[in-house]
Amino acid sequence: MALKFNNDSVQGMTEKLGQLFKDTSNSVITIGSESPQHTAVKFIAAIKTLPDFKCDDSFLVTPSNRLEDEVEIQNFKNCFELNKDSHNLLVVVCDGKESAQNCTKYANLIPTGRTDNKINKVVIISPEKTAMITDEIKYAELTDEYKIKLLSVKVSFQLKRDLGQQEIENNKITVGDLIGGKPEEIIDINSIKELTQFEKEIIIPSFDDTTNFDEHIYIKRQLKFPIYHKLESEIAEWCRILPDGHIKWLVKDKHQKEIWDKILNLITNQPSSSGEICQDYHLDPFKENGEEKSIVIISGVAGTGKSTLLSRYYRKIKTVKPDHWVIRINLVDHYEAISKLDLIPSDPVEFFVNQLHVVDDKSSFSRSLLRHRMETGDRIVVMFDGFDEINDQCQENAIQLMKAITKDRLIRLYVTTRPHMLDELQFQLSQLAYNLENFTERDQIDYLTSYWEKELNLTGDNDGSLQHFAKSLVERVSETLKDEEKSFVGIPLQCRNLAECFQSESRAITNKGRNKPNVNIPDDKSFDLAFLYNRLMETKRDVFVLKKMKTVPSSDENEFLRDAISIMTGRIERYLTKLAIQVIFQNRKIENKKIVDVLRISTPYHQTEAQMTEEENVVAKHALKYGLTFQRGDNEKVEFLHRTYAEYLVAKHFYEAFIIDDKGHNRLLENESVRNLIIEMMVDQQTYEGVKVFLNSMLKEIVDEDKQWRKNINKRKELPDRLKMFTNEWKANENAFKILENAIKKRNGNIFRFLCDCFDTMFTPAEFREIMKSTCIFKGTDVLRIRMCSNFYEQSSEVFERFIKYYDDNDDENEKREDLERKLVLDDPRLETRTIRLLSIPVFEIPTSWHVSIEWSFFYDNGMTRNNRTLQ
Repeated sequence: MALKFNNDSVQGMTEKLGQLFKDTSNSVITIGSESPQHTAVKFIAAIKTLPDFKCDDSFLVTPSNRLEDEVEIQNFKNCFELNKDSHNLLVVVCDGKESAQNCTKYANLIPTGRTDNKINKVVIISPEKTAMITDEIKYAELTDEYKIKLLSVKVSFQLKRDLGQQEIENNKITVGDLIGGKPEEIIDINSIKELTQFEKEIIIPSFDDTTNFDEHIYIKRQLKFPIYHKLESEIAEWCRILPDGHIKWLVKDKHQKEIWDKILNLITNQPSSSGEICQDYHLDPFKENGEEKSIVIISGVAGTGKSTLLSRYYRKIKTVKPDHWVIRINLVDHYEAISKLDLIPSDPVEFFVNQLHVVDDKSSFSRSLLRHRMETGDRIVVMFDGFDEINDQCQENAIQLMKAITKDRLIRLYVTTRPHMLDELQFQLSQLAYNLENFTERDQIDYLTSYWEKELNLTGDNDGSLQHFAKSLVERVSETLKDEEKSFVGIPLQCRNLAECFQSESRAITNKGRNKPNVNIPDDKSFDLAFLYNRLMETKRDVFVLKKMKTVPSSDENEFLRDAISIMTGRIERYLTKLAIQVIFQNRKIENKKIVDVLRISTPYHQTEAQMTEEENVVAKHALKYGLTFQRGDNEKVEFLHRTYAEYLVAKHFYEAFIIDDKGHNRLLENESVRNLIIEMMVDQQTYEGVKVFLNSMLKEIVDEDKQWRKNINKRKELPDRLKMFTNEWKANENAFKILENAIKKRNGNIFRFLCDCFDTMFTPAEFREIMKSTCIFKGTDVLRIRMCSNFYEQSSEVFERFIKYYDDNDDENEKREDLERKLVLDDPRLETRTIRLLSIPVFEIPTSWHVSIEWSFFYDNGMTRNNRTLQ
């Protein structure tokens, strides 16, 4: 159906043509237009209002490509020569490839030498911008009837991927509903072109990452918000904190950072029990009787359910208001594009379209609608997930992008991050964050029971057996999981892993119908983070193999198939490790080599590139069935269901480098680049926290459970060369003290003890003290403030005793006496009192003039004996 222009539009074109038709000095009229075909429609409508062109045969219209044929040219020329008594008007519509200047040759088609007043013209309509007149096609120029037709076009707008054809048709939204009240601001000529192709479907893609989100097992969440109003009296001079947590600054940029540090300090020093607790629906974008929050920052440790909460909000928005545009960006997926972004984005909309690909870049209507919504804030929500999972440069650029799209606080923004990356994000966005609270014990039991009921297709836990089993499991985990592991992996993710690991036991319980099942729950010595994830991997492997084995007969001649399944399983786990390395290290290179090659996760070089690609695609396809990864679309990249799975696999790969058995280790430490990478990881306080927590849990097997290792260390037996090189290199590193300090500070006690074990076989306690000098800050001449001491708060006694042992040595009496002649100050807000104390190191010589109370009480809760003594 051709465009129809209203009378005002046609009259405007008629007036433009009037003067040109009267001008007999030029036989060619050029009209410039973004859309020559649509301008031709308007032109024809305009000349038909002139008395000389009422009849259809009073002019000829042709596309320019038709006149490329000599036969056609002659046909047109003959036609004009036969009509000697009529006007000779030829309208040539260029197809965009040919300029108006090239088409002026068609003026020769018009007969010359006429003496009457007939019009002899060639009108060339082309995209040429230097034409005699220009024409712009606007939505406002169309007839009301045609406007209604355009606004009635239906669009597939962010529909779920798993809908059937009829459901898709039923859930499409009209252009009119998507645009709202001012269509002329959105529908430009390119949109008109697209919308008039009525046979072509317009699809605006969904960001429905809720495939793994199950409303039936969702546990309502609580979030904690700082009690900001208690701070107002201390910060009122510099800023105001609005009810939604937005900070309105009253000072200029250079003073804002120091005020923010003050705010942060005030919030940090609030009692842990303080804070306003709110339910998850408080942050719903359509909360009734409440203000919509412009920016929402959600913080929580790994596995507390930040992404799940975003999925819930996404589904809530699309259910209640399907015409709202929800853009959910996993920052890890787009870190390369964001890293290349200008520090201050000049056009964030173009970045969303061309780099983040939130719409089809060939869809003019989608682009125009997105630009309008982002500029006006009309019915749009943006979600950035995984801020903590990208590198520093990417984080800085991401923050600038967030600030660019929310500068007028029109767009509602959700951002998730782990706590260690929270402070700068809050400051840059001038917004206090919500902290996602963990599951209560009741929540855990309910989740496990609901999960098993769903997976086992039960109508309910009628006899309470599942509840009983879930309660026993939750209690065991609560008793045995280390504090540092609890603080890293959130209870919701633990519950998910537990539910999968013990699903076979839950099935056995329901089959036997026992109220008090006798199940195999591991003892507390092995029930740590490494055990949970090892068992999860074993469960995934067993389920995968079992499914494959069902198709293989048990006869001996099928041994080949069973071995093939076993080999494929191993290759899948290597592929997953390779994928994990790419996720954690974000495809960085070492000495111009891919990190997966340096870390010995590579494909044999004797294969061609085509063979390697084909083989990896086969492995990747089967890896999706393993249950640790997913793929949003057929051509989309494969991702882990949760980042901790990647962190676990990388930690496991590094752990296998430290295994003492010469036949059991993976030879990674033989590579200097790998040793440097591990040292760099241990120096870093934030980026690789998850990997180190898992590695710490795994190293327990060496430092606590390997009797041969302990025997070798106690006898100062020489280490394998690879461990000697590693120890020499981290000791020589300028940040060696940070490696040890970070291990203690982050409560990675097994890493600290393993490093000390290696150190003790090669070096003396004095050399250890030399390294640790950097941890001491001297103030004046009589006070020594030891930062390390406060880090032992809530630390295991073994770690503290191991540390203090290096000072329990008589080889350097002068050094110890000099240290002791200063007062040792422990100033920690977590202590009940703040007093000048002397750290109890029994072998130190204490001047007889001192009367000192030695207190260890702040270690008491973690296994150290309370030891208060008065020395004279």
